[in-house]
Amino acid sequence: MQDNCEVPHSEITEIILGCSFDVMNEFGIGFLESVYINALVIALREKGLKVEVEKRFQVIFRGQKMVLVKNWGLERVFTQKVLK
Repeated sequence: MQDNCEVPHSEITEIILGCSFDVMNEFGIGFLESVYINALVIALREKGLKVEVEKRFQVIFRGQKMVLVKNWGLERVFTQKVLK
């Protein structure tokens, strides 16, 4: 059965998933999360994606701006499309 559902930004998503699997296959298990994140950033940038690390953004809930805790934010933003 073929799914005709169109995935937004599927080309970028495919690159992200591919790079994620590449990093896991090259390193295997056992490293700290930061090692995998840094390797993923390198792999994605090699593929030409713009990657921002620890991107900060403001959250609004019911019209109220929420106070952001120090060091709180998205870990990765890919080409300002996948996570926005």
